Amino acid sequence: AAAIEVVESMTKDALDDDLTEIKIVLKDDDGKPLSEEKIPQVLEELLDEATPFMKGLVLDTIGVTNSTNTSTAAIELSNFLKANDVNLADLDKIEEQYNKLAGTKMNQMAEIFLPESARDEYEEPSEEQLLLFRDEILDGLYSTPDAPRKVLGGYFLRGTDIKGNTTELLRIMNERLEASSLKDKISVYYLPGFYFQLGADETEDEFDDRVEFEDEGTVFYVTSSNVVPDRNPIFRSLISLMAIGSCWATSFAPIMADDSIRDAMGKQLDLLNTGIDVDFSYVTDQSIPLFFALLGIQAAHELGHKVAASTNKMEIAFPTLLPSPFLGITGAITGLKKPPKTNTELFDFAIAGPLAGMACSVLTLCVGLFLTSHADAAAIASFPQLGLGFLRQSQLGGAVIEQFLPNSLFVPSGAESIMNELKLSLHPLAIGGYMGMFINAMSLFPYGRTDGGRISTAISGRGLTTVIGNIAILSLMLGAFLDDYRVFLVYLFTYYFFQGELEIPAENEVDDISDDRKILGIAAICVGLATILPM
Repeated sequence: AAAIEVVESMTKDALDDDLTEIKIVLKDDDGKPLSEEKIPQVLEELLDEATPFMKGLVLDTIGVTNSTNTSTAAIELSNFLKANDVNLADLDKIEEQYNKLAGTKMNQMAEIFLPESARDEYEEPSEEQLLLFRDEILDGLYSTPDAPRKVLGGYFLRGTDIKGNTTELLRIMNERLEASSLKDKISVYYLPGFYFQLGADETEDEFDDRVEFEDEGTVFYVTSSNVVPDRNPIFRSLISLMAIGSCWATSFAPIMADDSIRDAMGKQLDLLNTGIDVDFSYVTDQSIPLFFALLGIQAAHELGHKVAASTNKMEIAFPTLLPSPFLGITGAITGLKKPPKTNTELFDFAIAGPLAGMACSVLTLCVGLFLTSHADAAAIASFPQLGLGFLRQSQLGGAVIEQFLPNSLFVPSGAESIMNELKLSLHPLAIGGYMGMFINAMSLFPYGRTDGGRISTAISGRGLTTVIGNIAILSLMLGAFLDDYRVFLVYLFTYYFFQGELEIPAENEVDDISDDRKILGIAAICVGLATILPM
């Protein structure tokens, strides 16, 4: 047997970024260097006995793509070694460092793919179940040269699709799972392959943070059968009731902005205390249409989700309305009862709600503005009012208003400081449509489990979505600080505490969505951005 002699200990300069500059000194049992004729034979033996990582490292180093042909690889490696004169650090130390790095990074990847609320440490699959899945369910379908790696929530099983057809692979795999003893005991997710690259300036305790995805190779993530976060129906029902209540209160706010109506109501309340019947219909005639406009637009949003889910046979939970003291509702949380099969299904489900809600909002706004522009002076006097400062909070909404009511949002130079005191009377449907546009635009915010977060996940993947989400939430914090109406502050609180985690993974995270969907998703987010940016 031949031994590998370490020429020098590991230093910062021992390896370059790609682990390509190496030299191996081989000696026989007597300590004499091997002859050039024997080196390929010994290298072939070493490659046959090497761990998958070390074998892959060496073969990648010399550019050998056919990793099964160790004889050819050994000859190429021998030629490579003779052409390079750079010392090699201890191979075992490299592998130990890699494994330490990979363990940390793979747990981070598990956290990205499976949110904490969806992980159940008491229901994680056992090693026996994992081996049964690998040896029986994946038999003849998937090559797994690497040993399974234990990660948060379950195991990563890395390998290659033998059939070269993801759809066919998952179809046969699911059929076998349904007929096996593992049915309803594990969940399996098909993820892009990834590896971790050591840097030249790293010591044993300093690891590169880069995670690179590779074109070849994939990963099965085997975890517990139930990855749907627990939902407290009583708590969510109470939240929805609070949202309906805040929506009802919000429907009165624009009406009470009129000083004459507020004074009239004060006098009538005094009469009511004396036992005299009074008529508040001049208030409810305006508040009720606004109330139902807000709820109707949100219903259209949820209907969009429902239609997309039904089309793809997805199981979704009943939506939970979220209250807002300024807009009545901030939106709704519509969870998934089961993971989507593909990112395409997730995308279709996510974007259908905002598209339906935004279309309904714009239509409601246009109808309300048309009624406003054709109302007589007496009717306009009874309409609810919104301050110009609030109406100028949306570029897109403001542009639509200007189309029906030219120069209605114009603020004279020098009057910016009193902009909030300048008010515009609008039909209740116009106000409901305007608020609905803002609510649906904020649902496209690319963070966590919002519709925008789901769209971003389907388009750009979970790693990049995490980065985008962090940038977005910091931008929202800045907006909340600058926003006089504190609308963004409510969204910041809601998103951070209720929708901060990414959506549960799709069963197939490998296949990409179509380019036309990507364009549609990016365009929708841009429309949402144009809606929430001020004039």
